[in-house]
Amino acid sequence: MPLLNEQQLKDMIAVGENESVEFCESPKNKDKIAKNICAFSNDIGNTEKVGVFLIGVKDNKDLVGLSVTDEMIRNIAALNRDGNIQPFPIMSVKKITLSQGELIAVEVQPSKNTPVRYKGRCYIRVGSSLTTASEEEESRLTDKRQSTFLPYDMQGVPSTGESDLNILYFKDYYLPTAIDPETLEVNNRNVKTQMQSLRLIDSKGQSTVTALLIMGKLPQHWFPGAFVQFVRYEGTEITDPIKTQKEISGTVENQIQKTEDVLEANISKSLRLSDHKHIKSPDYPMTALRQFVRNAIIHRDYKSSNPSRIFWFNDRIEIHSPGAPYGEVTKHNFGQPGITAYRNPTITETMKNLGFVERFGFGISQAKKALKDNGNPE
Repeated sequence: MPLLNEQQLKDMIAVGENESVEFCESPKNKDKIAKNICAFSNDIGNTEKVGVFLIGVKDNKDLVGLSVTDEMIRNIAALNRDGNIQPFPIMSVKKITLSQGELIAVEVQPSKNTPVRYKGRCYIRVGSSLTTASEEEESRLTDKRQSTFLPYDMQGVPSTGESDLNILYFKDYYLPTAIDPETLEVNNRNVKTQMQSLRLIDSKGQSTVTALLIMGKLPQHWFPGAFVQFVRYEGTEITDPIKTQKEISGTVENQIQKTEDVLEANISKSLRLSDHKHIKSPDYPMTALRQFVRNAIIHRDYKSSNPSRIFWFNDRIEIHSPGAPYGEVTKHNFGQPGITAYRNPTITETMKNLGFVERFGFGISQAKKALKDNGNPE
């Protein structure tokens, strides 16, 4: 994303706020910043312009005399992965030093995956004003998304429709997690329109890949490889005798819950001495296994006919997720805090809404820490 130069920024400040530019005096006003990131991402006017949020500028166009720190930059940059803005915004955050003083420039790319929401509410900019999108405006954003190239998990599956989905689950369980209560209270849209807005039904009325995997009645009918194979071996090689094995199917939520139950049942605990006290220590911490399993199931390649595989040996556990590292993630930086790329952005969004993702980009590093604290080798 190209960063604006000093003269462009000066000109921008001189012109003042408009549909693509917003000022803010303090970086502490994260709610205002996040709402505008959401609005710039939606680009309701279809300007295709980068939205610019300038922190450290007063409404009268004077600089406040901000002293920009690295912590300020990190805190603002973290807004694109804390899970409150869905789908994830594409943005850059930079410290800018002008002759009059310092400021923070946040540049936001228009999203191709609209509508974008912040805490379940869709925000747009009308001129220089920030507002909540109306039902008609959300429909426009949905139509705009459907005219662009979509990730696989957002694509409609031929010969499917609402009848292939658990509508009761959607209405009573999922919808309240995805849309804020105030919006739902005044929302008179039918189920199909709601599902289209949430990327679960396409413009042809077909169920999307995400919908079938998250709330489909028969997910494996459409995706035969979308299950988990668990095998525990009595040894250290795949040729050793099998102690137990299971195939875990159902929705993504069901697979995660059942797989975690299986893993927890296989964990052994032994006594170890700590501070002159005997405490029970697991051979593997469930906190770590939970993060690895959720990552493997949520971010796998669902175009693959291979299942997710978990092989439990006497000396290790191997977790195999179909698909190579995706986007900026490589085998060298996998698990580093903040390194994120989402093969399945809508599946990830739905699982975040359902409470299976706590903080984007930090799960694997948290799992590694739990393993280290438990005394497991790297």
